[in-house]
Amino acid sequence: MGKAFLVVEGHGEIEAARNLVIRLCADLGLPHVVWGTPKRGKALNTRAGVLQACELLRSERDCVSALLLRDQDDGCPAMAGPETAAWVAVASLPFPVAVVLAHREFEA
Repeated sequence: MGKAFLVVEGHGEIEAARNLVIRLCADLGLPHVVWGTPKRGKALNTRAGVLQACELLRSERDCVSALLLRDQDDGCPAMAGPETAAWVAVASLPFPVAVVLAHREFEA
């Protein structure tokens, strides 16, 4: 069985984000997902950083899906989200990847 992987920015987000998505899936009654150890991406607000994160995901042989989660403290997630998703699409990963940008007012 494959695993889903998270890519986050900060050290403190590694286990916190994993815990959050597991709890959200359970609360929403979604099918059980096995989450692999989250990956830490750097500069996820840049094309180069996102492409590097995609290569980290590609190196996981049992990866069947992924969630890229980054803070969008400045600017508008509605504008930056499609741009970030386009960067992921360029990587042509063989599995689905969702991009979530957390805005400080909403994540608090």
